[in-house]
Amino acid sequence: MLIRPNEQVLPVPGRFGLYWRYLFRALNPETVGDFERAAAEALSVPYTAATLSGSMALTLILQALRLEPGSRVVLPVFTYFGLPGILERAGLVPVFADVDPVAARLRADDMAFSSARVALAPQLFGVLTDTAVIRRALGEGGTVIADCAHAALVGVDRRVTAPAFGDVAFLSFDQTKILDTMRGGMVLAPDERLINRLKEVLSPLPAQPVSRALRTALLYEAEALIRGTICYSLFGRLLASPIVMNWVRRQYRRLNVRPKQGYFRLSPLQAAMGLFRLRQASSRNALRVAHVKLYLDRLRDKVSDLSARRYLDEAAQAFINAAPYPSTLVLNVRRPAEAQRLARRLGFEVLAGSRVAEFFGAGGARHYPGAAHLHAHAIKLPIMERVNEYRFRFFVERFTDWLADELAPYSA
Repeated sequence: MLIRPNEQVLPVPGRFGLYWRYLFRALNPETVGDFERAAAEALSVPYTAATLSGSMALTLILQALRLEPGSRVVLPVFTYFGLPGILERAGLVPVFADVDPVAARLRADDMAFSSARVALAPQLFGVLTDTAVIRRALGEGGTVIADCAHAALVGVDRRVTAPAFGDVAFLSFDQTKILDTMRGGMVLAPDERLINRLKEVLSPLPAQPVSRALRTALLYEAEALIRGTICYSLFGRLLASPIVMNWVRRQYRRLNVRPKQGYFRLSPLQAAMGLFRLRQASSRNALRVAHVKLYLDRLRDKVSDLSARRYLDEAAQAFINAAPYPSTLVLNVRRPAEAQRLARRLGFEVLAGSRVAEFFGAGGARHYPGAAHLHAHAIKLPIMERVNEYRFRFFVERFTDWLADELAPYSA
């Protein structure tokens, strides 16, 4: 599926020369191992195993943990839509818990923890959850699986990353993430026995062919050209149109019709791309942090209401202080639909409702008040690394003028 309108695919600088070097490196069967070792060092974890997707990484983790069929697994009620399905396909029972209404972190005081010994804790939006707190809530013998797909933790101090990774963690490397290998994933584990058990399952499975990785790379490059600085600056309003983007998505799916099933391991070509992206990660992280801070600084200058200012302080604590490299910024507003209309008039797109995350709470606000508040009010703001800086700052200035009076702090 094509990227969401407020996210950005980055073209590879020096495209064709780098692709030639990628292909040359891909001839070396040790490239995947080199990428695993480099990622382990960059992320400050002992062991890693590369897979073709984050979903595959989680599936392998569940197999390696050897959980009993029917085991209950706690996860946030406001989260990525695919996680409950992966648990159910593995024969496990998802048990939903509420989240905090600012940054969707799993609440360890939820009653759901009393019936489970395993928790899946997504680091949604790159906002870090201290998994030690989750483990204590599970009780003795509890296991925490951390979904770090949105956490940009390359080069971050180990004292920060260790609480984020839990007992075992996984990443995904798609085109909107800091580490982009044209679709991929990775398991992060502190336990050698667990990683060896996982690799025993993974080793005999087929890797994605280089030809398919190249085909995907060509589609990504075309997409990156559309989303590049020049095109976005000239045609931002057109590209933010849902009608145009839905048409482009249909064409992308039509060109990408080959089934993705049947491949499980990362190809050497993708690993070569990952090695290059590791070197870029710190500078890309810095750009995202600068744009998150720009929103929050402009809002602090414009907000006068006391409860709204407290809410901004909580958002800054979550997205900046607790998340060294946030992947995005999510804020609660009274009228999300109006926020979308205003952003489109200014040439950008904000996401709302299930486009931010999915809400699985059948009980609604009564059982999951924090998640229900987020689902009703959250918008995801554009955090773009390569965009005309003047146009972006103009958007932030105009949009925060409106946003300053529209913030929706949670009230119990």
